[in-house]
Amino acid sequence: MKDFTLPLNDSGTARLRCCLHEPGSVMSADPLPVMLVCPGGGFNMHTPQENESAAMTFYGKGFQTFVLEYPLGLGVLYPAVMIAAARAIRMIRQHAGEWNLRPDAVSVIGFSAGAFVAAASGTFWKKPEVQAAAENCGVEARPDAMVLIYPCIGSELPVLEDGVLKTKVFRCDLEVDGDTPPAFLISSYEDHLVCCNQALNMALACSNHDVPFELHCYTPGEHGILANELAGTTDTGFRKQGFDTWLPDCLAWLRDLFRFPPRSRMPWESNPPSEEPDHDPRKFMPRKHEDYYPAFSLPPMPGQTDPAGFSGNTPMAEVLADPKAAEIVYAAVPWLREVRLDDSIGGMTINQCLAFADKDERPFGPPPDPEGPMAKLRELFKSDPLRWAPI
Repeated sequence: MKDFTLPLNDSGTARLRCCLHEPGSVMSADPLPVMLVCPGGGFNMHTPQENESAAMTFYGKGFQTFVLEYPLGLGVLYPAVMIAAARAIRMIRQHAGEWNLRPDAVSVIGFSAGAFVAAASGTFWKKPEVQAAAENCGVEARPDAMVLIYPCIGSELPVLEDGVLKTKVFRCDLEVDGDTPPAFLISSYEDHLVCCNQALNMALACSNHDVPFELHCYTPGEHGILANELAGTTDTGFRKQGFDTWLPDCLAWLRDLFRFPPRSRMPWESNPPSEEPDHDPRKFMPRKHEDYYPAFSLPPMPGQTDPAGFSGNTPMAEVLADPKAAEIVYAAVPWLREVRLDDSIGGMTINQCLAFADKDERPFGPPPDPEGPMAKLRELFKSDPLRWAPI
């Protein structure tokens, strides 16, 4: 293994430790994917088990691995950690040929406070102050994927404003947009230090902006236990935690995202005589919010002011019971004014009405009349979210 460290700033408070497979080894027959590790430690230290241990875990799985020694203590003055991450990712891509790595498969993994650094690398990279420090390199400063383990998605950092030193909360979930890289999130309900709501908020932000993500929220597991390769059972004794709990899913997710072969077909291993079809990487399906029925949207989260709408599980009888919503439905399907809905129709949900009206979802029987009332209801709920009745 080639192990060396490079500075990321003049003060020496940020460094990039490189752990590379030797050229010509069986593991480096082809350019390898990258994993950049951001250890936790509450911005006071770089926790050992989230440092070399994590790097060596991915090194052994065929990654070119790096550890980001980002600034600590007073050195985390905004935007120091974002700049360190941007410079590290840019440096990795600049040496892609020399270090035998794939510049289009650069992932970053972070634990706790390090997960904030990792998440910030994928959400703050466009900020002018970050780009200026990274020589305005654009997307070269952005990772291709984020792996966030019991993440601090929001963190309070010192910031200098108008010559005054203050503290300010920076939230990565509020910076998510269509240019944010895919995210793999791990959290646990029992974490008493970093609430799992932080991971849930990041997942929701990704979903709202059509950013691919995968979320695993375990019930057991105190803060830090998921990074321990040797962790045994929890205090309750019913489930083992540690790398072996989530790592296989994470590797499969990265394999699907970057299209590198599964471990059984890595360059340093002989190919098995036969492969199951589902061993091949699977391409993520594109998804856009405009492809969904507006009526299927959930109501706003607490604290949001957007009006609520009907969900896909709202019975038609409830839709028609609301005067404003009923007027919209009656305008589209006038005959409903004259018909008393029996239990079978009134109890049908919006989901069921739309499925019944869509011939592609009808399992048997003749296709519905494209000019019929159910077809009109389908078009209605696709075009109008009916945001007048609570869920």
